[in-house]
Amino acid sequence: MTRTLIIALLLAVPTAAAAQPAPGRYCAPGLPDVTIGPAPGMLGIDLMDCRGAAYRAGQVSAPHCYGMGGAETSYDTDLAIEPGGDLTHDGARYRLQPPGRLCP
Repeated sequence: MTRTLIIALLLAVPTAAAAQPAPGRYCAPGLPDVTIGPAPGMLGIDLMDCRGAAYRAGQVSAPHCYGMGGAETSYDTDLAIEPGGDLTHDGARYRLQPPGRLCP
């Protein structure tokens, strides 16, 4: 009985929310930008616009992404949030740009 109660309590405790990147445009030299937001769950990555993005342990997944020509697909890829706020994706480091600034 005690073991069952402990397991039930552990399952009832909410897990910590995954870190969310700050909204804005992130740039890496010579690569397409990664855009977070402006609304929650919005993501621009790998030349796709995504809705419903969720971040977990260095990964991002989105059930609805739209590529060139409007093709819809789900998408899962690596996207890690570094301690200083930069993002890493496909081995490249992306830095947050000031508002209104385009990627160089």
